[in-house]
Amino acid sequence: MKLKTWLAREGVSAAAFASEIGETRQLVNNWIRRKHQPSLKRALKVRAATNGEVDISDWESRKAT
Repeated sequence: MKLKTWLAREGVSAAAFASEIGETRQLVNNWIRRKHQPSLKRALKVRAATNGEVDISDWESRKAT
């Protein structure tokens, strides 16, 4: 599942999610907008925070620009 989809379904803002995983809102927004992919360490934090619903494999189909 894409992070954007998960956030919308859960009603969580990018800022709140960023705070939960110890990252900046701008960084999370860049992931959502596909400007950057998270590092493995950060992708694991996202997976843990979403109970595995946003998995590492979900980032592989995203294009980084």
